[in-house]
Amino acid sequence: MQVQFKVTQGKKHTVRHDIDEFYLLDTVPSNWSSDCLVAVRKSAVMVVEEPTYHIGQTFMVDGSKHLLAQVAVRSVALIELKTGNRYVEARSVGYPDKITQAELDSISYGKAKLIS
Repeated sequence: MQVQFKVTQGKKHTVRHDIDEFYLLDTVPSNWSSDCLVAVRKSAVMVVEEPTYHIGQTFMVDGSKHLLAQVAVRSVALIELKTGNRYVEARSVGYPDKITQAELDSISYGKAKLIS
């Protein structure tokens, strides 16, 4: 399918491209007009995967080693290795084998640093 894009970058001009070569983005930068349609050429897109963590890994939190442990179905906590105490109450996660950075931050208030 062919589509016309009006590109404003210095001068206005119209370019015809095959729509299959582009991703259409849902959002536009806040300083752009809300009636903009943003298209990004697929060949220019780089997919960056967010790091994930899993139960069994150890972290340094506030100077102490902690183990990331599953304490219930889809609930994890950081357990201090010397005392056995939880750092905070258990938190629910989507997948215990793919804990996102945001989930880890909620478990550790953003203080956990991966050891192994």
